[in-house]
Amino acid sequence: MSGGGRIIEKLPLTLEDGRDVIRYAVINRYQDETCVYAKPADREPKEGESIWWGSAQVIWWGPNDEFRLEKVGFSFQPPWHSCSQGGQHG
Repeated sequence: MSGGGRIIEKLPLTLEDGRDVIRYAVINRYQDETCVYAKPADREPKEGESIWWGSAQVIWWGPNDEFRLEKVGFSFQPPWHSCSQGGQHG
């Protein structure tokens, strides 16, 4: 599933399987909140910037450039919503 929006939270985490990830929580133009995990990288987007994701990557546009991160698992509802931990699969 693809998605994206403006980053409202960026949180480093370690998944149950030991992988280090960054959890990006975003809000889209319809005010829906979604989270996605990405592998940590040398260059990462900051809160307030917009990101978009597709099958295996997260994309954002920095000053004069496009950057890509490796997506981990699936997008999912933020933990502050009642939902399963769908993002931990994959």
